[in-house]
Amino acid sequence: MRDVATGKEISQGASPKFEKRSVAPSPVALEGGLLVVILKGRKKGQATVARAMRDSLPGGQRGEIVGRGDNLALAKALNSANESRALVCEAAGFGAIESLRQAMDLLTNPRIAVAGLAVEGRLNPRHCVLRLSALRVAGGWPEGYEELDIAAHDASLRLRKNRYSLAPLPGQELGGRSRRTVSENDAKAFLAEWGIKPLAKEKLFPAAAVSVIIPTYNHGPFLERCIESCYAQEGLAEDPEVVIVDDGSDDGTWDQLKAWKSHRWPNLLLLRQANSGLSAARNRAMQRATGAVLVFQDADDVMPPDRVARSLEALESCELVFGHVQGFDQDDDPQDPACRKDHRIARQPRADTVQNGCGFWVGTAAVRSEFLDEHEIEFDEQMAGLEDQEFFWHVVARGGRVEALDEILLWRRDTFGSLRQRVDMQVLRSYVMEKHGALLEHMSTTGQLPCETGVVLQPRPAELPVDPHELTPTVRSGVPPPTPQPRLPTISVQPTPRGEWIGGVATYIRELRRFLSFPQTDNVAEADIVHWNPWAEGEDGKLVVATTHGIYLPEVFPPDENPDKVKMNERLLGVYKNSMAVIAVSKWFRDYLEENYDITALHIPNAVDTAQFAPDGDGDYVLWVGYDDRVKRTQDLFELAGKLPGWRFVACGPNITPERFPGAPENVELAGPVPRERIRKLMGGCRFLLATSGREQCPTVVLEAFASGKPVVGWRHYGVADLVTHRKTGWLAKPYSIPMLTKMARRAWEEAPGLRDACLTEALEYDWRVVARRIEQVYLDCWRLPVSTVTLCHGNRDTLRRAIDSAGHRCEVIVGDADGTHRDLVPAHCKYIRVPNKSVADNYNRCIEAATRPYIAIIDGDDYRYPETLPGQVRHLDEHPETGVVFSGVVTSLGQNRSGGNTPHRVQRREFERGNPVPNGSSLIRKEAWAAVGGFFPMVYAEDYDCYWRIWDAGWEIDFLPGIAYQLTWREGSVTNRIGVVRHERAKIEIQKRGEERMAKGEVKQR
Repeated sequence: MRDVATGKEISQGASPKFEKRSVAPSPVALEGGLLVVILKGRKKGQATVARAMRDSLPGGQRGEIVGRGDNLALAKALNSANESRALVCEAAGFGAIESLRQAMDLLTNPRIAVAGLAVEGRLNPRHCVLRLSALRVAGGWPEGYEELDIAAHDASLRLRKNRYSLAPLPGQELGGRSRRTVSENDAKAFLAEWGIKPLAKEKLFPAAAVSVIIPTYNHGPFLERCIESCYAQEGLAEDPEVVIVDDGSDDGTWDQLKAWKSHRWPNLLLLRQANSGLSAARNRAMQRATGAVLVFQDADDVMPPDRVARSLEALESCELVFGHVQGFDQDDDPQDPACRKDHRIARQPRADTVQNGCGFWVGTAAVRSEFLDEHEIEFDEQMAGLEDQEFFWHVVARGGRVEALDEILLWRRDTFGSLRQRVDMQVLRSYVMEKHGALLEHMSTTGQLPCETGVVLQPRPAELPVDPHELTPTVRSGVPPPTPQPRLPTISVQPTPRGEWIGGVATYIRELRRFLSFPQTDNVAEADIVHWNPWAEGEDGKLVVATTHGIYLPEVFPPDENPDKVKMNERLLGVYKNSMAVIAVSKWFRDYLEENYDITALHIPNAVDTAQFAPDGDGDYVLWVGYDDRVKRTQDLFELAGKLPGWRFVACGPNITPERFPGAPENVELAGPVPRERIRKLMGGCRFLLATSGREQCPTVVLEAFASGKPVVGWRHYGVADLVTHRKTGWLAKPYSIPMLTKMARRAWEEAPGLRDACLTEALEYDWRVVARRIEQVYLDCWRLPVSTVTLCHGNRDTLRRAIDSAGHRCEVIVGDADGTHRDLVPAHCKYIRVPNKSVADNYNRCIEAATRPYIAIIDGDDYRYPETLPGQVRHLDEHPETGVVFSGVVTSLGQNRSGGNTPHRVQRREFERGNPVPNGSSLIRKEAWAAVGGFFPMVYAEDYDCYWRIWDAGWEIDFLPGIAYQLTWREGSVTNRIGVVRHERAKIEIQKRGEERMAKGEVKQR
């Protein structure tokens, strides 16, 4: 009998016997998982083999047993077997299990999808081994049939239609004694002897040269242009294979794709799945793609016509290639150069730049599929952002050679796609760094990429600290998106109205606005935080954060000669004193403010976008960038040039022109104001940067030099000395000593190339992607309230999330779960504590002990707190250190208003003697006062009444502020029922007696 796929003769042989061989045969080459689905039968042999097969699978593989004829259960088992590569049905029918080996031998041929027993030339669906990947490509196991035979026939037809081969074994030779009952031990011994391993991931269709991977979710309006650009690639022998995965679109995308396949692009390969996210969609396409090269493309972007050809040329010497990105507006034509705008630059990866991503954009990437298969690399489906960064690191860690092309490989549409969600980037970034810690350690230790050292590194096991769906509002079928947590403050970074050339302040503000991940607004009235700069206009009364780039120093600008500078200083210093946070861009000026004006500032330096700069050889000129004023000290440049007449100097800046300096040395080229792109090229090609600044803050030009791999020569004081490390990233001369500056310059000319790597590494510390995160932390520290909100829950599943959200996003939220059934409702930003269900008082105490902030608010799991009243209560406690508790009014869910009056006042003893004057949920408690009295005492009822009275007796004031702070849910079954009221009244009497006893014993402080 011949194999229908290979044409080779299959030996029928004698009836196989199960016996121990003296020499173990070579194991069957199977990689992946082996799913065993055994249809239960009545014979003892089938039952024993079923158990043996299920229990003897190699580690991590799966076994399932479903009932005979239960097609739906079989379908679910097959279609959910994500780890598995092969299936075995009813192994007892293989005649003492020997034919299982023969069938799996056949499956090592990648052209065969199904192998098994044949009766009269037809495969028996109950006695076969099936390649699961083939079945999935053919559309999965049909679930609409009740009978297994009909379902198997339907599946086999679809497999044949997709050009798979079916290989039957000679069933007529396997009757009689070959179907004898075998023991469970014999079956396990056979599996161990033959070392059955999972099936290798192999291409099941004739391979294409290139497969384009396109995930889509509700991108219907943009897909046509995207697909057209794939089929319009120049310089290819044949069209690429275009694989599109519809990730559960609900805008008609799937119907449109099917119409295009029928009438326009018949070779489109279309796959559809329930909404599972961008990474899952790409992985599904990669598993199906047959190309030797995989090219990634987003559904709303467009390929330049030469992209694939250029990528294939580069891939001859590497495993992954990527390039530049150029944007275009949503309704523009990317083919028109006038419509293209921002240019995202890719950089050749080095050990000191991989951590920053090197400008990698997966939409420009092409990769060898063989390399991905060999190292089992795919997109991390846990991640709802930064998955392309993690994919890039994975390739590098596994020893992949990566090349960044100096070409535009993608035209990117500027629109917010459904698959690109806003996520907590810091959480994802920490996860990626933990997962690839071995890669970071290797590059930090060796200074080389794994491909340069021949090392292959394994990612470490890592888990996101939160459910990925808490990070992003991905819409899933029938499931509403979760509330984004936590909410971030809205920032208004004030622009500079004087144009581009007002110095480093304009650059700072422009770049900060570009790199912030927090929501921004230009409307100051809508902002939670205003980030102010010296030229900002608008409402000074709402200032929160101010960056100081310096003041006009008296020794540089004498007050009697510069009255306008004196007025500006008064304005600047007034703003700094009234701001919640002041950022100083230099260390020396931070100290200057503290010593001279008693202003405390944080040091966060200027920053640079390292992706825009790169070394471009070791040039034959020295670069100077700035403008002519007392701080930049232009005269030092000219004096140094006079000492080095054989050198070439290039100076550029807004007023650095021959007209302004007619007597400048001949070896100084005065370039005047030049575009930013020209400065980047000059920086990349110079020998080193000369920085002659005097009392400057934090010269951005020094950081740009580091990002270009160029050292800096300057004076050993103030801003330049803050940034430059002598003989590591530059050379520092004694201030204003031209002979010593000349000596340092000569040394720099000889040694500058050797400092390139140190400069590039230093630049990463000043990258905007790092500095902006530090500034955002300042925003959070200013915006957050010093409040820990404690929420207790016990059977409040329907109201708990509302209670948590009412705590606001500016507080630390601690959820105490008394019955352990609410964990899935607690957002990631909250602290979850499983408390024993002893008493409410004990639960309060446990949660408050875990609080890290000085003020405590309390919310029951079925109530609601009005967050707008909390800042006022915080201000009151801040301004009145003698106050231990502040509270406001309460409204019940039945509409009853317990406002407490319209006048602020302090609680007196007579109010406690009548009953509890403090509604628990409306209060804000100073944690120090709570701790001073030992917290809540364990009581069945009125534990809050008892605690507040003891706080007052201990000498703390308790103050009332007008307004409504809390909504109390009034429900049956609590203390409002008859028995509860009686017990509550008894508790009040007991508490009042204790208060009288404390007073009699003199434990009450005198007022």
